[in-house]
Amino acid sequence: MGVFKPGALHPGTPAPIKALPCLCFFPPIAEKSKPPALRVVGDSEHYYEKRYKTELCLNKMTSLIIRDVRKDDLNYLQEINQSNLPHVGSISMPDLEYLHSQAVYFRVAEFEGQTAGFFIAFEPEAAYGSLNFLWFKKHYKAFVYIDRIVVAPEARRKGIAVRLYQDLEHFAAERKIPIMTCEYNLRPKNEVSRQFHQRYGFKEVGTQETENGKKTVSLQIKQVNPAPPSIK
Repeated sequence: MGVFKPGALHPGTPAPIKALPCLCFFPPIAEKSKPPALRVVGDSEHYYEKRYKTELCLNKMTSLIIRDVRKDDLNYLQEINQSNLPHVGSISMPDLEYLHSQAVYFRVAEFEGQTAGFFIAFEPEAAYGSLNFLWFKKHYKAFVYIDRIVVAPEARRKGIAVRLYQDLEHFAAERKIPIMTCEYNLRPKNEVSRQFHQRYGFKEVGTQETENGKKTVSLQIKQVNPAPPSIK
């Protein structure tokens, strides 16, 4: 999923940095629930209209908390991103700060008190140069585009990716966004990502070549459930 450096958005400086999604399927885990712990007005027009925290109790001993990102998270999130190479694209701090400024959804997962991963998504209004994002912008008026999800190596196989997708779907439903969009690689093949999105309900609506023909991606959408299963 594409990332442009901030300078690449200005005329005469097209320098895209491409990112490969880090998407894994984690089997469902029984959960208990708690009501939202925080709900206040957001502090940026590009950021959340609502900020809230949801705690998911995965079992008696552990818990997963999904919360909105803070600026002081970014250094460590960049480290997590780099630890996932080559499954995601390398990203510099200026790039990550720019994504933070444009993302409609940028949330962090904490597992057992430790930062375990993050998830970034955009609405069509974002100033963002990804070819795949622009494809969806050309074909759909309203959507949330999944740019990247990164889970720390030590936090995998704990249901974190699924929970982040569920949280995004709740976010989209609250904003009455009709579809979630993303892509995964057909060439080189990313079978794990294909299985994950198929299980979650995504459907292919097109394909395109990127990186001057080096890659072919499957462009995927999922209709947002207006009343998705509760994760609260």
